[in-house]
Amino acid sequence: MAETQRTVVRRTDAVAMAALIAGTALAGCGGGGSETSADANGTASPQGVVYLKRSAGSADWSFGRTIAFSPDGQALAVGQSSAVELFRRGQGGWSWVQTLPFGWRDAPAPAFTANDQLLVGLPGSDAALPDAGLVQRFVSTPGAWTLADTWRPPAPLARGRFGSAVSASANGAVAVVGEPAEHAPGRFHVYRRQGGAWSLQHTVAPVNPEPGDRFAGQLEVSADASTIVVGARHESSALPDDPGDTSRRHAGAAFVYAFDAEAGAWRLRAYLKAPLPMADDWFGSAVAISGNGATVVIGERFRGVEGQTSAGAVYVFRRGSEGYTLAQTITAPQVHDRRHFGGHALALTPDGAQLAIGEIGDASAGTGPGADPAQARLSWAGAAHVYRLQGGRFVHAQYLKASNTGQGDLFGWSIALTSDGHTLAVGAPAEGSNSTGIGGNQADNSVLHRGAVYVY
Repeated sequence: MAETQRTVVRRTDAVAMAALIAGTALAGCGGGGSETSADANGTASPQGVVYLKRSAGSADWSFGRTIAFSPDGQALAVGQSSAVELFRRGQGGWSWVQTLPFGWRDAPAPAFTANDQLLVGLPGSDAALPDAGLVQRFVSTPGAWTLADTWRPPAPLARGRFGSAVSASANGAVAVVGEPAEHAPGRFHVYRRQGGAWSLQHTVAPVNPEPGDRFAGQLEVSADASTIVVGARHESSALPDDPGDTSRRHAGAAFVYAFDAEAGAWRLRAYLKAPLPMADDWFGSAVAISGNGATVVIGERFRGVEGQTSAGAVYVFRRGSEGYTLAQTITAPQVHDRRHFGGHALALTPDGAQLAIGEIGDASAGTGPGADPAQARLSWAGAAHVYRLQGGRFVHAQYLKASNTGQGDLFGWSIALTSDGHTLAVGAPAEGSNSTGIGGNQADNSVLHRGAVYVY
């Protein structure tokens, strides 16, 4: 899961993204276009896309900034500015279940620990110190989802942002919470469930603690709870074997930890860098891991490719006898500047055979699955790409667009795959329709940054 980001990005080529993060309006960047829609009961539109929006009565914005499927793929949690909306899939399609409201306008980060248990990270909580953060755990009862308990950082930090990233193993035994900290070295916390009760087991800091590295702003635990991948997008080493170096500002790094059962501790197994670390490229801005931890995927948001600035790139590392080594570098099928391919959202199925990549800067005006990537031009509309494993390498399989592609919608900001790889959800938190519920009016384009989620 990725860190809920509030800080405005420094780069001028990310104006649309920065406006969303800062919560400001950007003229001309709502959704719009297509009139196809899902039926009100949640069945797919003619393009095979289910269109989800905030619930009626909600005043929240940026619906779709965070998304998560339950282990069985039958429940979907969607984060927005200060609430999580819950949906469930039944024989008739998707239906809305409940809204979980919060008091902090900071895009809650959801993660299921079981089909009937949900963690929600609230990094903007001011309960102890400004933006110290917390995590709340909810359980599903016959009547509703109810609050079961609250986790707080063991040593709260001002701007610590505990809960920015949350992940859980498939068996619901282990949960990991990131605390990236804005002005201190980041860390992550590992919780374990025993006898129905959760307790903090470990707090892990990086080998090269530097304030502002955003260590643990992005993290994910493997389905079998054996391995954790952690991103530190502002880490500044230029050397693949020297985490202590600080000569490449915000080049970024990723760290892989494995659980040592004999020692009862999490051990660093790999320190990962881009093949050619460059300042401000943000390697580690998105991460994903296979179910057994053997495959790790890292996004680099601002990587220049073929002379195109901030095109973005994705790196696949595989575990072997010598540790983790780079197996493949993936760039967008059509490379253009300011596309941020793989820099915001990645999703990998537990078997490591299917990979979904967001590209929020894609500018095609096409709609739905199989759209034409060269059609017209709508800046920051966004796209998603699906890759499948063939002969040990990921091969591009599908190019996906929203069913109502609009300029500035940032489709691909968040991505989630069900465990079987049969269902994909993509968030577009700047989409501009003011409709609510499921299957609303996609042609409406009246409110900036309402947000939407599309289920394929």
